[in-house]
Amino acid sequence: NGFFLASADGQYKLKISGLMQTRFLAGWVGKQSLVTTSSGIVPDPNYKRWKSGFEATRTRLNIAGSIGDPHIDFLLQLGFGREDEDNNSFADSSQIRFAMREWDAWVRTRLSDDISLKAGIFKLPFTRESLVPAQNQLVLERSSVDHRLGLGRSQGVELAWASRDHRYFLAYSNG
Repeated sequence: NGFFLASADGQYKLKISGLMQTRFLAGWVGKQSLVTTSSGIVPDPNYKRWKSGFEATRTRLNIAGSIGDPHIDFLLQLGFGREDEDNNSFADSSQIRFAMREWDAWVRTRLSDDISLKAGIFKLPFTRESLVPAQNQLVLERSSVDHRLGLGRSQGVELAWASRDHRYFLAYSNG
C-alpha cells in the first residue's frame, strides 16, 4: 500500500507506492535441431530440451496525491517493463526488449461528487478487463481478446460521470 504524506488541512497529499511482478517461464522444445559440421549433419551438441528463465514483467513506482485542493488529484506511474506490451514479438524472442516506461501520467479534477475531468496519459475505458489495475488482476496478463481489441493507453481528455449504478465515459484522445 506504500506510504503517504499529507497536510493537516487535507489540501496536499502525496502517496508513494510500487508494484513488482515477476514470473518464471519454461518451455519444452520437443524436436532436437540438427547442425551441419565437417562430418555431415549431426544433432546439435548445445541443444537443451527445456528453455526457462525469470522475467520482471512490470516494475512500477506510483506517485499519486492531491494538489492544493482535495478535488484535484494526480497519478504518475513510472517503471520498467516490456516495450511490446501486446506481446506481438512473442514468436521471435530476440525482439523482446525491456526498457523504462511511463504507464500513466494524468491530472483529474472532480467537478462534483459524480463528474470528473481527467487529462494526460491513461487507459481508455473500453473493456472491463483493461480498467482493472495490474495489481488487482488475478493473473499476470490480460486475455488475448483484451490485448487485440482493447484500446490500451492513450493521451487525451476524459469526462466521466459515475453514479451508484452506472458509469459513463467520454474521451477525446489520440487512441
